[in-house]
Amino acid sequence: MENYNKILAAVDGGFTAESAAKYAILIAEQCNAKLDVIFVITKDLDEKDVNLGTLSVERLVKCAMSRGIEADGQIMHGPVVESIKSIVETHNIDLAVSSTRHKDSKSRYFVRSISQKLMRSLSCSMIVVKVTHPGKTLHIQKILVPVMMGSYHADERAYLISKLDSKARIRVLRVEKTSRTSALLTTHDEKLKLRSMGRALLQPLAKELSNYDIQADMYVDLAPNYAEAVLRNAAAGHFDLIIIGATNKDIIRQIVQGNPVEEILGKTSCDVIIWHPGSRYKI
Repeated sequence: MENYNKILAAVDGGFTAESAAKYAILIAEQCNAKLDVIFVITKDLDEKDVNLGTLSVERLVKCAMSRGIEADGQIMHGPVVESIKSIVETHNIDLAVSSTRHKDSKSRYFVRSISQKLMRSLSCSMIVVKVTHPGKTLHIQKILVPVMMGSYHADERAYLISKLDSKARIRVLRVEKTSRTSALLTTHDEKLKLRSMGRALLQPLAKELSNYDIQADMYVDLAPNYAEAVLRNAAAGHFDLIIIGATNKDIIRQIVQGNPVEEILGKTSCDVIIWHPGSRYKI
């Protein structure tokens, strides 16, 4: 697994984006990476918006430098996606960080957002963050990692988790979907078999986490609804952060279909990261 040597945090002048950028600072500190904080001025922004964005960049750069991180701020003009994509390519960015938006008229945080467009366009890895508790960003104690489709990209996923906090308690959750009727009819032996199959799919990630001395709790839940299972486990375990993975454009569309991610974003009481490995890390 290659290191994150250059990290980009995209902000828009809002509190949500600035809070999410604290994750970029946390990861940059752990990776000893250079941090670029970017604010793009678009033609629809007024003077107040520009001032807020500029001040946000200044605060974040100052915060990063106070933690010993090499950091620069950049103010750009133009379309957001194209401008950030240009910086990613010319600066060889390894990880981009942005925030979810506030709920739109359809109560959506991620679908059809700038962050989703960036995730589909950038060649680097990316995380999109919804911050629920800004004060806990730099003090994560418990992380829930739902795994939808096996331990894909286990190396980078484990690396990212270790850079968020290698001392945090980690639970890796595999949801084996069952119908509501079959969940009641499944025998004890059948449940044991399903859980055994689920744990086997998690072993590559468990092995990669052990390379960072992280002994995660590997848990398989039998449930008819993925989002409900994740929300139930997050609430019962009092987790600070949920990390949801997506591997490529097709899987991003599959995750968004039916909106399980939107349901998790809208109902959970903890922070959420949607993570997408970049093309340079694909196996």
